[in-house]
Amino acid sequence: MIKPLLYRRLSLYEKLAFASEVISVFDSEFGSIPELMPLVSQVKDDYSVVRQASIWLSHPELTQAVRNGDALRDLGVRTLKYVASQSLRRSDAAWVAAGKLILQAFHDFGDDMASSSTASESAEVSNLLAAFDRNADLRAAVSTIGCDAWLQDIRDGEQQVKQAIANRDAVQAEEPQSPAYKLAFQLVKSLSKLFRFINVKLEFEQTSELVALSHRINEIVGRYRANVKHRQTLRKQAKEKKAAEQQASEKTETDEG
Repeated sequence: MIKPLLYRRLSLYEKLAFASEVISVFDSEFGSIPELMPLVSQVKDDYSVVRQASIWLSHPELTQAVRNGDALRDLGVRTLKYVASQSLRRSDAAWVAAGKLILQAFHDFGDDMASSSTASESAEVSNLLAAFDRNADLRAAVSTIGCDAWLQDIRDGEQQVKQAIANRDAVQAEEPQSPAYKLAFQLVKSLSKLFRFINVKLEFEQTSELVALSHRINEIVGRYRANVKHRQTLRKQAKEKKAAEQQASEKTETDEG
């Protein structure tokens, strides 16, 4: 069965990216299920309409800043992972151990994160960097194979992406609402209708193709659910940090009084 997704928690661009990934699944792997094609075609039509309506919101200069940060972190991710994999060929046991530790971290948080969508990669990279921050052995492993600069590039690129997206969101928040936001509701309805139909068919007809399709879509859904959860966690942590700082400030004032 296809898992639910809280579309209202996704930005306009995440909705478009999600729909694009779902469409790609049907175009590349599961385009031979005739009864699904009318629903898939509707999703494609709605996606095209929303994408066209959203073009004026893209702000090329801000989007380029996102791309620049993404390129920096991608190069850092790919290079760190490559050097770690090559270190397994070394005769030096310290290099081999370091490579294994780093590769396990990539496996835990996303072996293909450099190829993920911007939103998905941000969640995966954030989790990876948090693991490095928590684990002194991981940081030492990076130093062992001489990749501190590449790890810093990942950090810098991730920060650039976050800042560029925040800047873009701030600019867009000050603009009149684009028709794209309203049109996105229809895209969500079409996606939900497609997924409901697949789930109904799975209840009565669990063919290998339908099961494989549901698993493939759930992989995509899972990534976006993780993004939403990650944002909620960050917001919660920010609130807790602010509350703790306020408490500390009040305590200091009381003590001084």
